[in-house]
This record gives sequence, structure tokens and C-alpha cells, in this order.
Amino acid sequence: MRLSSSVHFASPRHPWSRLVLTLALVAAGGAGAAPAARGQEAADASVRLAGRDLAALDVCALVPGDAVATALGGTLEGATGSTYSGSGLATDCAYTVRVGRRTMVALVFFYPPQHFAAMRQGEAVLEPVTGVGDEAYWSMIGSMHQLTVLKRGDVTLDARAATQRDARRLAELALSRL
Repeated sequence: MRLSSSVHFASPRHPWSRLVLTLALVAAGGAGAAPAARGQEAADASVRLAGRDLAALDVCALVPGDAVATALGGTLEGATGSTYSGSGLATDCAYTVRVGRRTMVALVFFYPPQHFAAMRQGEAVLEPVTGVGDEAYWSMIGSMHQLTVLKRGDVTLDARAATQRDARRLAELALSRL
């Protein structure tokens, strides 16, 4: 897991707090997960429940940076992907896009679908969203707008960008690539 020693995870609005909560729920056997078997084996079983092998999913390849830049009206400066905890419980791609004179970061995360309910309960501010995925809601992570979307039986998608419009475009693009 890539973590910085200067990052504080206690804030519910911190980008890592959702991941820490998700990993804690899986470790405790919560959020509808089967009783924990043993370490990595239990985490792998959770991923298999999703019907998609998140540990093998390359988000940057699935949702290419050039397509993200086009959707956001800019040019791609870079894209970096990660899989967290080595278990495939979360995988993401961070895109750096130049739009005019400003550079922005946009993020796409994928989690197993059974994590959607637990993630929603952990949010301080929720606004339901219709017309995208099977269920979705808006929240804020720091200054980023976050659209969390459930595609039942497949994945939970988390798209983050500077504006709601951009986060929705990012989520719709990612969903169209599944």
C-alpha cells in the first residue's frame, strides 16, 4: 500500500479514509463479506465476489488518458495507476490534464460492488444521482467532487474531479469502457 508518513487518515473527507474504511470492513468481515478465511485468501475471495478480477484490472489501460483528456476538454500530461494493499481491493488511475492554463488531477477508482453500501455510510455529505449506473451519489473529498457509482454484480466506481460536470464525464467514460 502506498502511504505517506505525513498523511493523516482520521478525516472523513480525506481521500484515503474511504480506502482505510473499506479495508477495515473487509478485514472485519463486514459489508456482506464472507467470514474471513485467512489474510490474502480472504481478500482474494472478496475480489472474486465482484465478478471482475480487480487485482488484474489496469484502470489506466481500461480508461485511457487520451480519452479522459478529451472528455475533460484538455490535453493529457500523465497517468499513473495503482492497486492498493496488494489484494486487489481497490485499483485506480490518476490523470493529470491541462485545460487551458490550469493543470488538474482527475481520479478513477474501482472497488468490489459489495463495498458501495459501506462507502455510502461513511460519507458525511450525500446527494443521490440518477441516470448513471444502478445507484450513485455525490460527495466531496477535500476540494474534489466525487461521484460514486454502483454497477451491480460488477464494480463500485469512484470518479473524482474539480467539478461535478467533469466527475460525471469521467464516471460515464469509465462505465462505457466496462
